[in-house]
Amino acid sequence: MCKKIIIKLDDFGTLTKKVKYTDKIVKFFKIKVCWGIIGQRFETTTEKDIIWCKNALKSGLYYFFNHGYTHIHNEFKELTLEEQIEHLMKTQSVVKDKLNIVLDTFGAPCNSYNKEMVKALEHIQNIKYWLYGEDKYNKTNFNIPSTNIEHPFPNANFKKFRAGYKKCSDDLIVLQGHPNSWKFKHFLEFIKIIIYLKLKNCEFIFTKDV
Repeated sequence: MCKKIIIKLDDFGTLTKKVKYTDKIVKFFKIKVCWGIIGQRFETTTEKDIIWCKNALKSGLYYFFNHGYTHIHNEFKELTLEEQIEHLMKTQSVVKDKLNIVLDTFGAPCNSYNKEMVKALEHIQNIKYWLYGEDKYNKTNFNIPSTNIEHPFPNANFKKFRAGYKKCSDDLIVLQGHPNSWKFKHFLEFIKIIIYLKLKNCEFIFTKDV
C-alpha cells in the first residue's frame, strides 16, 4: 500500500540561495511541500520574495504554515498563554498582509512548546492542523514519525531514512527538513529520498488534503 507524505520544511523567511535549490527539486519532481514561515523574518522580506511566494502558491506545489514569530530557540517553551497567542497572531497577520492568505497549519520552532500551547492554538480559529503536536489537540495533529529526512539534525541522510522507512507502518508520514541549514551534499541526499518515495508510488500532500 502506498503511503501519503507531507514534506514539512522549516524556517522560511526570505528567498535564500538554498530555498532556490529546494525550489528546483520541488518543480523538477513535482512534489508538494509545506514550508514554515517565521513571522518576524517575513516582515522584512522583499517584494521580489513576495512575488516568488505568490507564484509558488499558484503552482500548486507549495503550502505555507505558521512557524512562530521570532524562532528564538524554544520560542513557545518559555512564553505565557497570552504571549503565545500574540506570537501566533503576529505571524498570521504578516502573512495575510503580504500574501493575502490565512494560514491553517502550525509547527513549533524546534517542535518545542509548553502546556499552554494547546490552549493557544485552540484560540486561533483559523489554525486547524498541528505538525508534531499533542494528541489531545482537539483539531488535527500529525505525530512525529519513526523515520525522517535528517539523521542527525539537520543533515539529510538517505540511507538512514530508508532504513527507518522500511520499518515504518504508518500510512501517513510527515517528513521534516531544514534546507537553509543543508550543505550541497544534503540536497543530493534529499533528491535520493524523493526518488525513493516516487518509486514507492507515494502521494505527496498538504495538511489540508488529509
